[in-house]
Amino acid sequence: MPIATLVERRKKKMGLLPADAPSQVAAGRVRYHLSRLQTAPQFAAVLDCLFDLSPRRTDPIFEELAIVDDRLVFARATGERTFRHFVGRRDQLVINLVGFVKHLGLGNQEREYVISRIDGIPRRVTR
Repeated sequence: MPIATLVERRKKKMGLLPADAPSQVAAGRVRYHLSRLQTAPQFAAVLDCLFDLSPRRTDPIFEELAIVDDRLVFARATGERTFRHFVGRRDQLVINLVGFVKHLGLGNQEREYVISRIDGIPRRVTR
């Protein structure tokens, strides 16, 4: 068992960690690993936006993501008013990010955190 897991269990048992500490720890692990991931610039911008990574690694910087038509993801860059950057399909984003979590050897908490962040992307109605 990893030392970090043992330390977390010990702190939790001693009452040193708050109730939502496991989710905060999972979020920290995912952010740490994804911030060091070398990817294409657009995907790096999506990761920066989705997981609030800083400093932002690309230009343009995506400020907001949105899902259109229940499966297409678009991004709005800093200083722009519209979502004009096509990111891809939602299901493909889930597959890619869960694949990174598995590749990095992270656990179920991290996978659930990644999926919850994707589920948190607001949906927009097209006209």
